[in-house]
Parts: sequence; C-alpha cells; structure tokens
Amino acid sequence: MLLCSFKKFEKSLSRAGFKKNDFNTKTKIIKETVKFGNNSNIKIKNDGSIVYLSTDGEEHKGYMFIKEYFVERYNTFPKFHLTNCSKIKSSIAKGNFNQRYEFSNSNVNDIIDKGNGKIYKDVVLQCCTYCRGEIIGNIDTTENFADIFNDEEEEIVEKVQTDIFGYVLNWKDISKHYREEHNYTCENCFLKPRKSLDNRFWHIHHIDGNKVNNKKSNLKCLCIDCHSKVDATHRKNFSMGSMNAELNAFLLKYR
Repeated sequence: MLLCSFKKFEKSLSRAGFKKNDFNTKTKIIKETVKFGNNSNIKIKNDGSIVYLSTDGEEHKGYMFIKEYFVERYNTFPKFHLTNCSKIKSSIAKGNFNQRYEFSNSNVNDIIDKGNGKIYKDVVLQCCTYCRGEIIGNIDTTENFADIFNDEEEEIVEKVQTDIFGYVLNWKDISKHYREEHNYTCENCFLKPRKSLDNRFWHIHHIDGNKVNNKKSNLKCLCIDCHSKVDATHRKNFSMGSMNAELNAFLLKYR
C-alpha cells in the first residue's frame, strides 16, 4: 500500500491558524466510530488545535462529529469539530459529553437519524461555529477539509530499497549529477576543486537528514570541511576513521 506524506496539508492548516504539532504524516482516509472519554482513541492536543485518532500507535489528523443525530427533529445535520472549542469544553464540563463520535478525514460521511433510524449517505457536514471562531481560514465544510487533505501537491512516498547506510541504491548517480550541476562548488564557502581527482572531497548533504529525500531542494553540495561542520553529529562522524583521514587530506591541500 502507498502511504501519503501531506506536507502541504500541514502548511495549509498552519495558514488556517492551527499550531504546528508533531504527528505522523503517513496517513490515509479514515472513518471509524470511537467513544470519546478517558479510554477514547480521539485526542485533542494540549494546544486545542485539532482532533486526532490514535490507531496502532499512529496518529492521524481529522475531525469528529456525532454519527447518530436527531436530523428530522432539529431539521439539520450535526456539525463537525476541529478544535477543543467552547462547545466541546462546555459539554465536557457538564459531564454530558458521552455520545459516540465518528472520527473522519473524508469529504463526506453517513449520518443516522437517531429518531427513526434513517441513514443519510455521503453528507457534507458544516464546521462547528465555535471552531470556526477559533481558526483563521476557510475550513467551513468537510469538503474544504478534504480539499486540503487531498491537495494536488501531496507527495506519494513509496517503499524504496536502500543500502546498509540508508541511501537509495542509485545514490551515487544522484550525487554525481547534483555535484556536476553545481560545478563541484561548495554552496557554503564557494570553494572548487583544483583538479578532478579532488572531486571526492565535495559531498552532498541532505538538509533534513532524510537520506531517501533526494529532492533538489533537500540537497546541498558542500566541501568535506563544511560538511563536517554541519552539526554535532557530523562533527562526530568526521572525527574518526576513514572520514577523518579524508578530512585531514583535504585540509592539508585546501586550508
């Protein structure tokens, strides 16, 4: 199964006023009925920004709503909640927030009329008025939410084969091509090799630390000296073994 990394989804929510949270971005369309309470899988983060569902140790962004609702009695469908709004807080404080909720990140949902059992299929729900008052942006309906969730710039991340060091199997080709594109020029100190035999002293650094993310925006051509000073981990790695020997050979020639 393919897993999706919703980077723009997070950015869109951020623009809508949500605070950034640490969460597992590998996700999928989910519809699951869960009970809100002490043992619930639904969570509202400490910043009150959005509803989560914990499934097998993973967390997914979404919203919650009452699945069984008196539709005909109130002549409306239930609202969905994105935040720990005043409505939710009031219900919890009164001790009457004990109904069954549906967790979802879909554009539509099925609603059951609690009075007569009638099922309303594929309903587009409206966002809770109180939730809308706590966020900035246009997440008014479940369709709005899904539009962000399924943004055209979502990144499909497939399982990839890597070597024992965590690099993709064609890493040497990727590295060489990128360095050639940058004329073997360090993007930090702008130093270039004096001869082709010294090209080995120019490395490719993964900015986010993910060796599988080989987008050009995540790569940087650095001389071995600048590469060794990126952070504490790099300083440690270049302080021993063959990497340290290479660094010293470079320093002797170029520094």
